[in-house]
Amino acid sequence: MSIKLVKQPRRRTYDIRVWLEKYKKIKWINTYQATEREARKVLRKYQESEIEYKLGLREDQLPTEPIPALSEGVDLYLEKVENNPDMSPNTHKLKKSVLNTFVDVMGGSTMIDKLGVEDSDDYDHYLKTTRRKSGAFKGAAGLSEASINIRKRIATTFLNWCINDRKWIIGTEFKLEQSHPEPEIKLFTPEQFELILSKEPNELLRSYYKLAWFCGLRRVECNDTELYKDEVNKVDCLLVTTTKGRKQRKRDVPIPKKNISDWMNVKLAQYKLDYISKMFKKAVVNADLYVPYKTTFHTLRHSYATLQCVNGTHLLELAKLMGHTDTKTTEKYANASREMLVKLRKEKGNYAIS
Repeated sequence: MSIKLVKQPRRRTYDIRVWLEKYKKIKWINTYQATEREARKVLRKYQESEIEYKLGLREDQLPTEPIPALSEGVDLYLEKVENNPDMSPNTHKLKKSVLNTFVDVMGGSTMIDKLGVEDSDDYDHYLKTTRRKSGAFKGAAGLSEASINIRKRIATTFLNWCINDRKWIIGTEFKLEQSHPEPEIKLFTPEQFELILSKEPNELLRSYYKLAWFCGLRRVECNDTELYKDEVNKVDCLLVTTTKGRKQRKRDVPIPKKNISDWMNVKLAQYKLDYISKMFKKAVVNADLYVPYKTTFHTLRHSYATLQCVNGTHLLELAKLMGHTDTKTTEKYANASREMLVKLRKEKGNYAIS
């Protein structure tokens, strides 16, 4: 038996050519790889482990589990995910939602090994044209680049599981390329923020906006904080106990005395997150600002971080205030702060920084 890598004419991917001496015939195996380097990795799999099993030369070792349809494969994967103690309920909920939509778009009866280039193009087109179902821009066509990348990563992780864990397939032509845009910091100037507040008639909602602006809180964090006095530094602080992700990373954030009443309002209101986003978007529209990009409630948090940089807060200290585990996430605000300084000096509050 001899094995070698072959690139056949008019084929995008490399094949493995196997001469079966026992049967006096050639067996072709698609590596699903377009580069020789990656194709050779697949070749080594056959050479190094269970070659006879992989090629179906030993009937006693043939797989008893057939390749499932996409819907069945996703169900099995989600069952595994649900039993993972390291994964938060929110992450599992997101994966389930994304993959169920993936099944609907691709077709539940589609065999996993039949997913190809055209299918990946169709899914990419769907993500760029489907209408948003929630958030500040509900109903807008096309998901944000960040949301598209998240969905592509989840689908790719599922297919990698099919390849590496279940070994239903040895590769796939279904490839989802993620975009890597330059990070864009969306900001409001202090004058713009005051104008937004003036267009919000609900005092309790204004308090939510102020906690994000003066304390840098995420939307999900506003409803779950505790107020205490830092006796060492003699300042009032908020203990943030609920944040994004599966890890409950607690952090302390100073709160100005004038905003303690806002904290009390928020503790009383406990508004739903989508409602906060919806009403903030409405206040921004009513303020009639010239903003050359879409803004959300989270833009207030970006503005807080940038103004901290403008006021000279050290990068490490800012990362701690923001709850960032990696200062690379925080560094982008340092660049944005220089632009913010320019805007603040122009005395034109009716302009946001791009």
